Amino acid sequence: MPSSRDALGLALAFLGPLLVLGLQARGEGWEWGLGAPILARGGACVAWADEGTAGRCNPAGPALLAGIHLLLGLIPQVSPSTVEEKLLAGSASWGNIALAGSFALGAEGGEPRESWSGSVALRAGERFALGLGAGRQRRGPEGAEEERLAFKLGVLLKPGRRLFLGLDFAQEKGEPAPLTRLGARLDLGWLSSSGELALSPSAPPRASWGAEVTIFRPLTIRLGNANGAWTGGLGVDSGRLNADFALILAEPGPIWVLSTEVVLFGEEVAH
Repeated sequence: MPSSRDALGLALAFLGPLLVLGLQARGEGWEWGLGAPILARGGACVAWADEGTAGRCNPAGPALLAGIHLLLGLIPQVSPSTVEEKLLAGSASWGNIALAGSFALGAEGGEPRESWSGSVALRAGERFALGLGAGRQRRGPEGAEEERLAFKLGVLLKPGRRLFLGLDFAQEKGEPAPLTRLGARLDLGWLSSSGELALSPSAPPRASWGAEVTIFRPLTIRLGNANGAWTGGLGVDSGRLNADFALILAEPGPIWVLSTEVVLFGEEVAH
C-alpha cells in the first residue's frame, strides 16, 4: 500500500494536466538549452535529476547525479520550424558536492542567440539538496542584442521513497520579482510522472506536465504538455551511453530535438 506521502505525490504529479487545461497557460515560449529527455516531458524538470542539463533547470539537481555526465544536444532547423541549436552540457559530483554547466548556440525566428549557465550543489544525506546557479542569455543581431542575466536558488527534496519535490527561484536582473517554479514527481519504477507550475507577478501562471514509461530496458517512452503544446519522445538509455529524441508540436511548426549523453564513474541517477 502506498504511504500518505506517496498518495500526496501522486496527486501533485498528476495535477499538471488539470492545470494545463484549466489555466490555458500562456507563456513566453520554450526555455532552450535543455536535453531531449526534459523537452520530451514538456520541459517539466524542477523535480527531476536524470541528465546533464539538470543544473540549468534546478541548480540542486546535479547533487543527485553520480559521477560525470557529458551531454551533446542538437535542434536541427527542419522546415517549417524556425528554431536551431547546438548544446554542450555536463555535471560532475564528488561526494556531496556537484558542479554543472551548459553552453548553447542557436537561432530562433532568424535571430541568433547564445546562452550559458553554471551551478554548484550540495547534498545533505539522501533526501535534501540545495543549489546556487547563474545564467546569461543573449539574443538578437549584433549591435542590437538583448541580454538577460539571472541568478537561481534551487531545492530538491525526497520526503518519501518514491516522491520528489523541487523548487527553483530565478531572479532576473532588472526584474522586480523572481520567477518561482515548483514541481512534484512520483517514481514508480516503470512509470514516473510530474507536474510543474511557474509563477510570476508579471506574467500568467504557466503549467507543464510530463511522464515517462519504461516498458522494457533500455527503451523509454516520454510524453508531456506545456503552454498548450504537446511533446513526446523516445530514449535508449543504458545508464552509461544514452541517446534521446524529442518532438515538440509548437508553432509555427514541429521542433525536433536530439541529444546523447555519456556517464562516467557513476550510475545514471543516485536515488
